[in-house]
Amino acid sequence: MRTAQQWLQEYGASHQHPTNKLLHWLCVPPIVLTVVGLLWALPVPSAFHAASPWLNWATIAIAATVLYYASLSYALAIGAAVALVALALIVSWL
Repeated sequence: MRTAQQWLQEYGASHQHPTNKLLHWLCVPPIVLTVVGLLWALPVPSAFHAASPWLNWATIAIAATVLYYASLSYALAIGAAVALVALALIVSWL
């Protein structure tokens, strides 16, 4: 398994152009918001609702993503958690 440093070096090497950076800052958040929204809209088993109104496929995917990032880097996991929770709150509000 590659380390966070290896992932970031590979990513950094291929994303140096200013236009590429701008497009990522503008386009990735709405794409992730859409994926979170689609997962949120999927039907869930009634046991999920009984456990918590927040338990759905989106929150499960967010938890799995944060755990994956934690296996790479705790700082990366914290950043991902903050961003993904913010997106989940937006989806919940919508």
